[in-house]
Amino acid sequence: MSDIADAVAVNASAVYRHFPGKQQLLKAVVFDGLAAIRRQLPDIDLTDPAASLPMLAEVMIANRHVGILWDREARHLPTQDQAELRAEIDGAASRLATAVAAARPELTAAAADLIAWILLALGCRPIIGFGNRWRLRGPTVNGCVGRSFGLKQI
Repeated sequence: MSDIADAVAVNASAVYRHFPGKQQLLKAVVFDGLAAIRRQLPDIDLTDPAASLPMLAEVMIANRHVGILWDREARHLPTQDQAELRAEIDGAASRLATAVAAARPELTAAAADLIAWILLALGCRPIIGFGNRWRLRGPTVNGCVGRSFGLKQI
């Protein structure tokens, strides 16, 4: 908590006034990131992939810390908080699956759901390759996501 306080130029007691502990801070950060993703998903019309997929990639890259924090730190949260965060993630995936299904009506519901989870995973996993050597960047996300919609280039 003192590192966080130093980073935002306040003392640790100021951080503790808002968040009694690390778990509450973690939950707030992950919830805020998920809320940002869910707020922007309705604006992304996947029926026009050339226009919308770069937007989706930007949303995911801007909020990639959510996946990192979830992956590294969620086990430290109480079971109830983990369940609430998982429900929020499921909600984001469901909204995305609905958009995928509208854009790709030939897909089964299960296939649209799978693509939605893949898109979320791609955005929430900024590190690919072996170890920490390769970073996922916008053009890489655009290319991967675009190929899932049959586009050669975005």
